[in-house]
Amino acid sequence: MPTDLDTWTALWRSYGYQLVLVGLVVTAIVLAFTLVVAHRRGHTNQWVARVASIAVLALSAEGMWVVARERLHLPVVLAAAVFFVAEALMVSAALQARRHYERTTERDPGGRLIRPGHPGPHGRAVWVIAAVAGGIVALNSKSAVEVPLRLALPLAAAYMWQLALTADGTTRPAGAWRWTPRRLLVRLGAIDPTEADLTTADRERRTATMTVTARRVHASAWPAGWHLMRLQRLAANADPAMVTEVARRVRQAHRIRELTDPTVHEPSTNISDAVSANTTAARDQSASNASDAHGANRPARTAGRRTTGSAKRTESRRTTAEDYLAAARAAWEPGVEVDVGWIRDVTGCSRTTAYALLPQLREHLANDPHTPPASEQDGSGVNVVAFANGPRTVHR
Repeated sequence: MPTDLDTWTALWRSYGYQLVLVGLVVTAIVLAFTLVVAHRRGHTNQWVARVASIAVLALSAEGMWVVARERLHLPVVLAAAVFFVAEALMVSAALQARRHYERTTERDPGGRLIRPGHPGPHGRAVWVIAAVAGGIVALNSKSAVEVPLRLALPLAAAYMWQLALTADGTTRPAGAWRWTPRRLLVRLGAIDPTEADLTTADRERRTATMTVTARRVHASAWPAGWHLMRLQRLAANADPAMVTEVARRVRQAHRIRELTDPTVHEPSTNISDAVSANTTAARDQSASNASDAHGANRPARTAGRRTTGSAKRTESRRTTAEDYLAAARAAWEPGVEVDVGWIRDVTGCSRTTAYALLPQLREHLANDPHTPPASEQDGSGVNVVAFANGPRTVHR
């Protein structure tokens, strides 16, 4: 028996072709036998996937051997280690990923799937090893056709392995990448973040374009004439609903500084709280109006305050939340969009009161869009009339 490496090398050079042929025949017989067994058990697809994986690993290992011996000129022992280590690491990571997936999968006592698991970090390791090993072998290729072949085969094997492992689905582990190809495409506008159809996506895109152009027109951005022509061209193919949405977005954008003012407290939805907060301003305004009407030397009748002295005590009626609500209902017309700014314009109330009136007014208009008369009379004999700059009280 030969004992030295040179003898084995000489034998391989003399009978290497025959040895390879015998190995191929034995391999074919083994594969045929395992195929028959897998077919009887109903696992033909798994057999094909495993055989393909073994072939890819063998091709990648052969490429690593060539790199170690011909490119790096490593000794045979080190070349054998390089020949084996990459494929061994890839197989080990694949087995660990399968265990992690089975451990994180939840099933009921009957075996039905409740919640699929995930491969974990070992699944990512399979992809990293396949990409690195395929890239190293591809760099040693001797033709342009061999480069993508050497690189694609390990990645294809990793992809088929992941498909077979996660056939029942997968769950996202805790944490996620902040930047992914899909998120970058969404940020660039190449894909939509939702599953909307083409009609909805195109409608939203045109609405957003009209909004940006309308803001430039109102801001007199240069060139103003070109922006106006573009807005008119876009509006020619828009329906009334799109125009209404653009108007709402433009108003919101122009009032965003006021709406996000940190010095303003969160508006209360309670009508009584809103009116109480507005009492001081209303009382001062009533006092000023009374002073202008009756003279500077005569005592003013302020809202919520009685006059003192021998004269008869009278009390002026304060403007309540119901008065503001009635004035807003009377001023509303079909097609008018109700918001805080519109309520303040037609009633003259404060912003806090307008925020409190907004949900009740919208609910009333949704249930009964028919507006009441322009004035409503209560039991105290006072008519509440809606003016352009706010409600006023008229005494009989």
